[in-house]
Amino acid sequence: KDSINPIYNCPIVYAAYQNSTPYSSNNVLHKRNTDGEIIHAYVLPKDKFIYDIETNGNKVWCFVNWYGENSDGLISPDLSYYTIYDIDLN
Repeated sequence: KDSINPIYNCPIVYAAYQNSTPYSSNNVLHKRNTDGEIIHAYVLPKDKFIYDIETNGNKVWCFVNWYGENSDGLISPDLSYYTIYDIDLN
């Protein structure tokens, strides 16, 4: 979290979670307190993007998308993959 400058990250989605606000910026899930200070950051593997955050008050899930490589070894939007990460924010 010490290497993250909140001025330069572009939040994609927000959620409310136990007196904090988790939000995503590309492949990083940030957790900030009620004063707006980042208190945790969870980095997912490179080239994976968090498009949704869901919570039931105790657990947090991130819906993640990434592109695969075509037969030429190039990243292709035609090859979209999705997964859900269960992240412990405590």
